[in-house]
Amino acid sequence: MDKQKKAHLLRQSHPLNPAVTVAEKGLTENVQLEIEAALKAHSLIKIKFSGYDKSNKQRLLSDICQTYGAELVQLIGHIGIVYRPKPPKKQAPLKRNVSTKARRVTKGESSRGNTARRERQSRNGEKTKNRPVTPRKGTGRSVWAKK
Repeated sequence: MDKQKKAHLLRQSHPLNPAVTVAEKGLTENVQLEIEAALKAHSLIKIKFSGYDKSNKQRLLSDICQTYGAELVQLIGHIGIVYRPKPPKKQAPLKRNVSTKARRVTKGESSRGNTARRERQSRNGEKTKNRPVTPRKGTGRSVWAKK
């Protein structure tokens, strides 16, 4: 990890609270599950160690990094900062239309569809046209003008 990346990760980790606490029992199964879940969710986590001297903390952090494929960013005091980049997301294949013919847009309809001016049947069976809700441009009337 280069210096710029490490400095960037340190800036990002500053406001974080420890996600996992490793106590006197060490790396139990539950602690390991929590570390895995935290790395999946956040990729940059803080781990708090209580009751260990510096050499034991370094040994535990190196074990954690080897087990989970992570990198140690910093160990300062009782807090270790660990980073594991998230795997790239797999993109789903794009769905294509079944129809290969392009529909030509005719005069009086938009490319989004002809819902505003499409003919429809009224209740009594005769055909009517939907009218636009707002007046057309250039009519001189405002939508908000009083009638």
